[in-house]
Amino acid sequence: MVMTMPKVVVIGGGPSGICAAFYAKQQNPDADVVVIRREPGFIVPCAIPYAFGLLSPEKIISKSPDNLVTSVGVKLVIDEVVEIDASSKVVKTAKGEKFPYDKLILATGSVPVMPPIPGSDLENVFPTPKSLDALSNVVKAVEKAKNVVIIGGGFAGVEIAAEVSRRGKKVSIVEMLPHCLQLAFDEEFCEKGEEHLKNHGINVYTGVKAERFVGDGAVKEVELSNGEKIPADVVIVAVGVRPNTKLATDMGLELGPFKAIKVDEHMRTSNPDVFAAGDCCEKISFITKKPSNLRLASIGAREGKVAGINAAGGDVTFPGVIGVFSTEFLGFGMGAAGFTEKAAKEEGIDVVVGNAVGFDKHPSTMPGTMQMHVKLIFRREDMKLIGGQVCGGLTAGEIANMLGFMIYKGATAEDLANMQYGTQPMLTPPPISYLVCRAAENALSEA
Repeated sequence: MVMTMPKVVVIGGGPSGICAAFYAKQQNPDADVVVIRREPGFIVPCAIPYAFGLLSPEKIISKSPDNLVTSVGVKLVIDEVVEIDASSKVVKTAKGEKFPYDKLILATGSVPVMPPIPGSDLENVFPTPKSLDALSNVVKAVEKAKNVVIIGGGFAGVEIAAEVSRRGKKVSIVEMLPHCLQLAFDEEFCEKGEEHLKNHGINVYTGVKAERFVGDGAVKEVELSNGEKIPADVVIVAVGVRPNTKLATDMGLELGPFKAIKVDEHMRTSNPDVFAAGDCCEKISFITKKPSNLRLASIGAREGKVAGINAAGGDVTFPGVIGVFSTEFLGFGMGAAGFTEKAAKEEGIDVVVGNAVGFDKHPSTMPGTMQMHVKLIFRREDMKLIGGQVCGGLTAGEIANMLGFMIYKGATAEDLANMQYGTQPMLTPPPISYLVCRAAENALSEA
């Protein structure tokens, strides 16, 4: 069988775009694969908050992803796509270049949400930066500030707040929900995270909205919906992102219920020659098979792989999103996979919950030992794992990854209770009290 040699154009060079290009080339080495990206460097998305503390903005630029694709023959073009002619299958750029395609992959990502808060046009009020120039400008403003207010207590907001506090600034977080990180964690985990932030001098305001930004030319304070006023020399708005679908809508592609590009399990859009991956496209929950509003770089990378393979002639599918999260702020780690207990109950799922609390190292006198809490959520009808959360030590992220895989494989409480594991004093809980197993055993006793 002779394989075709398609021209594959990828618009966007973030995690989904880079993975799409790499796997398209791997699927068909003879394919002509082009990535068009506006930014000259690859910004590691999850590292953006750390540019406010641990790293300089320039140090979150990585050459490795670009080298990954250019080393296999992918052409990387730094330019902005301004038009896609779907009838003639040509991509046009701001510099006047034209790129014909057989298959097109949209990996245009997302753009920060800027809510219509009065005073948003004041100097030193910033959306969450997603480019190096914008990020550098915000960091420079923060360096000169005394009081910094973060609007939004999700992952980005909490991590930015923690990093800004390393600079000795007075930092406040304003979150309209009852708790920070509430979309990914149950209440008891959110409270532990908030307690850690407060113990490090960060003010946390929850259950209130930023009513207006006040200042004469430049912002000076944030007025809350309860009438309270917070001094602010810099405000960073981190309330989330929305899918970047302008190119998609201009070419008439269908959108899903969350206003993202509608795709099938092959990552194919309503145009059979166009695929989409990453934050710009629709998600389907692995557990419920319903539309999901999850957006993660790790999901985008996996979707990019599927889109790239299929655009180059392969036939693979994406099973839906589980949602595996992790965060770290000021030495405190948190991780989650799948459904929270609250979200499962809202879906009408009858659940059994297991908990275990212990130490992340052994013995507990080891340097840097932290108390760790593991919570597992099982569907009662078959005792399959549908969610898990962990907080405490810095291994929380990898435990969440493990739980995500167990959800994908349909592991039961009995499977987790009987899993074999390795232990090491600096890296894990003790062998007689491995917390994932203990939480599963707790759930079995509650079933």
